[in-house]
Amino acid sequence: MEHAGSLAKHAAGPIHFIRTKDKNGKKCYFFLMCSDIKMRLLKGELAKPSIDLTRYGTVVYSGFGTKPDKSGVDYLMEQFGFDASGFTQQ
Repeated sequence: MEHAGSLAKHAAGPIHFIRTKDKNGKKCYFFLMCSDIKMRLLKGELAKPSIDLTRYGTVVYSGFGTKPDKSGVDYLMEQFGFDASGFTQQ
């Protein structure tokens, strides 16, 4: 699992971008709203084969591939004031 860092502040906590693979090996990504403390705890679990992200925060957007599509970028901006456009370049 790759963590791209805290990206936005929101009343409920920062939004973190996470890239990983699903149980079938398909590339996927998540935008997880959680505190920095919860993110540190999550990083400690990365060696596990399966992690329930909802134990650490709220998944505010997810998809398959390595970067969000335009609808995801638009959604994150509209709902959270979070600019995810930088992740479309990766």
